Amino acid sequence: MRFKVGPWNYSVRIAEGVITHEGTPAHVVAIENEQLILLSGDCPRRQRLPRLASALMDVWVNHTGEPRTRAGWCDLAGTMSVALIRDLGIAGGIEALVSLEPGEGIQSTTLKASTLRQRYCYVCRGTVASGSVYYAPSAHRRFVDVAIYCPHCKHIQRWKEIGNGLTGITTGQTASEPEFEKGEACEAFLKEHPHLVEQD
Repeated sequence: MRFKVGPWNYSVRIAEGVITHEGTPAHVVAIENEQLILLSGDCPRRQRLPRLASALMDVWVNHTGEPRTRAGWCDLAGTMSVALIRDLGIAGGIEALVSLEPGEGIQSTTLKASTLRQRYCYVCRGTVASGSVYYAPSAHRRFVDVAIYCPHCKHIQRWKEIGNGLTGITTGQTASEPEFEKGEACEAFLKEHPHLVEQD
């Protein structure tokens, strides 16, 4: 997921460990030339949202200039807040941000954190745990792409569900018939998304 700052788009990632800013340990660093906001791996999860908001405000000021009046600051804070709420909602909400592990970034796959519902294989009716379901925004924002790996049938099953227009999170209502992939396509997808395979 990217957070819009004027015409720029910033990505967010959780660092593998401690990060520093000008030689001092920090919980968040904005790297403007890479359009990246890096949250420290040791930042408490409950502090991620305020740290992200602070970094985004700093980036907004750097890109748009520092307001000269109180009204200007209020306008900037309002603009930034609306953008943050919208973009975080599309990414799966605060739950998605809090659930990220070190090395992960807010992107389409963070929608996997948006539901706790298990799914079932269309062919064998085998159960697939909620943590092994892949979600991503569809090209058409009204839909969410969903995929599961059936460990019983050994295939990837994909379909579309209707998404919440505001957040992009699935409503759980099916919008297309399932499609199936086996062989090399299945192996490539699992290599890219290893969390789909349930661990014993």
